[in-house]
Amino acid sequence: MSDPYVLRADAVLAPPVTFWHRLQHLGPGFVLSAAIVGSGELIATTALGAKAGFVAFWVILVSCLVKVAVQVQFAKHTILTGKTAMQTLDDLPGPRIGKARWTVALYFLIMLIKFIQMGGIIGGVALVLNMMLPQLSVAMWALLMAPLTSVLVFRGYYNVVEKTCLLLITGFTLFAIAALIFLQYTPYAMEWAQLGTGLSFSLPSSAVIYAFGAFGITGIGGEEIIYYNYWCLEKGYARHTGPNDGTEAWAERARGWIKVMQADAVCSMVVYTAVTAVFYLLGAAVLHARQEVPEGYQLLEVLSGIFTESLGPWARIFFMVGAFFVLYSTLFAGLAVWGRLFSDIFSHFGWMDFFDLKQRQRSIGILSWVVPLIWAFLFLSIKLPLFMVLSGGIAGSILLLLVLYATLYFRYGTATGKFDSSWRFDLVFWVSILSILAVSVYGIYSLNLKEPKKPEKLGFLPNFDENKAPEIDRFIESYQKRYHIPGVSLALIKDGKLAYAQTYGVRNTATQVPVDENTLFEAASITKPVFAFAVLRLMEKGLIDLDKPLYEYLPNKDIAYDERYKLMTARHVLCHRTGFPNWRQQNKDGKLDLKFTPGTEYSYSGEGFEYLKRVVEKITGKGVEQVLREEVIQPLGLYHTYFSKNDTLVKLAAAGHFKKRISTDEIPSQPGMAYSMYTEARAFSRFMLALLEQRGLKPETYTEMLSVQSSFPWEEKEKPRYKSHLGLSLFVHESPYGLAFGHQGSNGDFNCNFEVYKEPKMGYVVFTNASTAGPLIRDLPGFLVDKVEN
Repeated sequence: MSDPYVLRADAVLAPPVTFWHRLQHLGPGFVLSAAIVGSGELIATTALGAKAGFVAFWVILVSCLVKVAVQVQFAKHTILTGKTAMQTLDDLPGPRIGKARWTVALYFLIMLIKFIQMGGIIGGVALVLNMMLPQLSVAMWALLMAPLTSVLVFRGYYNVVEKTCLLLITGFTLFAIAALIFLQYTPYAMEWAQLGTGLSFSLPSSAVIYAFGAFGITGIGGEEIIYYNYWCLEKGYARHTGPNDGTEAWAERARGWIKVMQADAVCSMVVYTAVTAVFYLLGAAVLHARQEVPEGYQLLEVLSGIFTESLGPWARIFFMVGAFFVLYSTLFAGLAVWGRLFSDIFSHFGWMDFFDLKQRQRSIGILSWVVPLIWAFLFLSIKLPLFMVLSGGIAGSILLLLVLYATLYFRYGTATGKFDSSWRFDLVFWVSILSILAVSVYGIYSLNLKEPKKPEKLGFLPNFDENKAPEIDRFIESYQKRYHIPGVSLALIKDGKLAYAQTYGVRNTATQVPVDENTLFEAASITKPVFAFAVLRLMEKGLIDLDKPLYEYLPNKDIAYDERYKLMTARHVLCHRTGFPNWRQQNKDGKLDLKFTPGTEYSYSGEGFEYLKRVVEKITGKGVEQVLREEVIQPLGLYHTYFSKNDTLVKLAAAGHFKKRISTDEIPSQPGMAYSMYTEARAFSRFMLALLEQRGLKPETYTEMLSVQSSFPWEEKEKPRYKSHLGLSLFVHESPYGLAFGHQGSNGDFNCNFEVYKEPKMGYVVFTNASTAGPLIRDLPGFLVDKVEN
């Protein structure tokens, strides 16, 4: 077979003349679709649907449609000249840096940044495989995927690349179609009216920013346009056209093979548009309806959880296998082209000769082994896959502008641009150009547009915006440093929505693994209000009476010797009036007793919650974790929350710390309703939002939940600044903003707190993995809410 990068008269081939015959020569678009549909579409597009809802769906479709004009124009130049992407960039006017044109040098620098992005891609693949087979660590999967991918591409055979990409896009296309079908069998089934709003070509002002975001992240980008150049050459479109000899026969061949390329580009556009649209609809139908925007790869767990709950355990396997096809396609297609791309760049630097077939094959082979190992080691060093993927966004924007410049130059500054041009194509081409430029300008403008700083009256939270985030970060980090707090998970609610979520520090001071959005913290006594919520739902269903003695449901043999216990009710448990000690181990003999007659005094007790847990299991006939799943987790979307030891929790849990020492306490093997919940701030904010919006319980139940159930016997010197009382497992107090409620938690090596302010619909939650976090828990409310300027 002749070298596809060298045009020879004896390699020309008449182009197919019918549409069906052209379809037989498709191929580069398969590889392109594999490169486009990856973490950007699966993660970013789905998250965008979660933020914007159906209303911006038409923007997704338009975005994918109009950008293809730039791709076609660039590829047309490739077919007419037979030049590689780097040769094309090297033909642009401007100075040289050494032997290479400034454009090639700039592209090389951009690709160095892209190493970080591809490290995030290989990390994403490793995370998905770890979710499927947790027996191997994420690090091990990343190190395995590097050589396994190298084996497939190191010989550089185009046919192998094309067929593998065809298999991958078949896999993720079937996955996308099936996911959309299965969605109709879940509580989030779409209706035609919802799709109608997404195709109305209207856009409320509140969705404009999401529309710009949609246009920026969907469809073909600058790097894929460059990639497409190499695949068109290797498929033979330019080789079959042959060198330009100025004859009409050459012009006819060129027109024919350009039509093949156009069909290839349109078909690939249909594929990646359809798959992108499905991911957007998943976000709009499921996550937007729940007002939930999971961060990064946590989105996979949330979506798989929704399908699993509705369709059964097999749905999780289906979803994860589909996610693997999506993410791995970008990894495979990326590596396949990077060997060619960097070999071409090195040739322009004078380090090798790209057009020497043996040198090129050797270079592609070496790079195919070295590059993925660099990606893997970058991932293992940074360990933030979502950040790494998004880090390529700015570099990608610069690259897209460079490609636009090249495309405009060759369209209007060279003879190839005038070949077979038409006003219709030029119209679409300019719509594409102006749309891309508008998004780029808007993005730059948004980065520099800052509202005037408002004077602060009471803390940061009431007037919080993104400009205040660095000050909050500095506050948290200063307390971490001063009080030796290894890790923190924080979420802020403003105007009834999640306004900010951030993680800090490390899970474990020994391993130094960073805390990220998936890290789970022990919530300690914050477990109590979550369990109380489930009990109140059971009350509304008539399964339990808050004022009926618990012994009538289930006698307690540990305290049967004291008849007074027969007065104890569920209400007494939820407002800490049982008479039990906090824990029986606090007694010298280690036995359970009553410190006073139930209902007569207030005394904080975890023992009461353990008794009520057993009562709930008795009356429902279910384990308490199943009850929590049915009454709290599913209705409120409190996913990524666990109550006893399991493989996921072992993998994601932060380690507790006593002072500077790592705790030896193990994750509870059995659920404890006073202490054993594990969650993280973003996930738990959904519970807080439910309390704010009064979802999941009747209005009268919420009224009772926040009303005075227990008063506190404060000493005069201890009396708080604002009136306070205990509701049903919520500590309630007055504040400068009206009624506030929440709960603290401490298991010694973990400390946490959440507070919700009812009228302004704001709140915060903070989790830490340190016994020394008391000052942070104490001072954070003053900083966020009740800070008075001097």
